[in-house]
Amino acid sequence: MLRINDTSIKFRLALIFTLPVLGMVYFAGMEVMGKQRIASEMGSLRSMAALARKASALVHEIQKERGLTAGYLGASGKKFGSALHQQREATNGRLRELERLWRGGRSGIGGSVRAKIDQALELLGGVAAKRDAVDRLAVPLTEAIGYYTKNNPLLIGAIAEMSRMTSDADIAHQTVAFRNLLQA
Repeated sequence: MLRINDTSIKFRLALIFTLPVLGMVYFAGMEVMGKQRIASEMGSLRSMAALARKASALVHEIQKERGLTAGYLGASGKKFGSALHQQREATNGRLRELERLWRGGRSGIGGSVRAKIDQALELLGGVAAKRDAVDRLAVPLTEAIGYYTKNNPLLIGAIAEMSRMTSDADIAHQTVAFRNLLQA
């Protein structure tokens, strides 16, 4: 049986230093893995932040278009016509920005966020027909307003889902606060 007193000083010193070094290597490795996870999450958060900005800008423009549409239909097309057409251009611009970003890459964006954005963009694909019906006064006010209203929960819901995709509590709280601001 090997006894510590029978070993050389070199061996004893090597044994004394090996265990702490192995411990340091283990903890350093764990730290590196944690930093890699954070770096990966930050890349995803950057994509999600850009998406949240574009989606919230579109929600804002849709809200304004919805209000002007209500005014236009409520006045039987006699008021708000030019303002409504200008607002539609602003909405179209924000919609194109979101579509461009969405086509540009979805990496790091979770499935539930993707589903909501895809649904919203699909619904907005029919905006030209809905606008045409509004221009011809061929759609009831509640149906026209309902069309615009359906989009907002999808876009805001996508932003809400983003809060579940981070392990950073501060970022999650800020995302929820942003979503609440959009719903106000």
